[in-house]
Amino acid sequence: MGHRKASWITHMVEKGQDAHIFSQLLPEPDHESPLVEKLAGLEPSRFDTQEDAERKLKKLERYNQDRCCTTSHCVGDEYPLEYGKQTLFVNASVSGSGALPVQRPWLVDVELPRAR
Repeated sequence: MGHRKASWITHMVEKGQDAHIFSQLLPEPDHESPLVEKLAGLEPSRFDTQEDAERKLKKLERYNQDRCCTTSHCVGDEYPLEYGKQTLFVNASVSGSGALPVQRPWLVDVELPRAR
């Protein structure tokens, strides 16, 4: 995926969707291309309720404690990757800005087909 400084997002798309657009700007998720996580999901905004802001801060604290953001896409997970059917795009820039000057790296768990 193309790199955008200070961008940080993970998004899964179905085979056949226009994957080339993801190198520039990821669209909003839908039922066919779920959003796994994005930077806005971690930064409290003035539009958040108190509960939303606390949830975001708690998530960010967990990522800081783990020193990474984890996501799993194996059989039985919420968004399992199926060989040949989806692509998982991860923009893992660790360069941040504003309230998050350093973003945590991604640790991605996927099942790979057995080598022949």
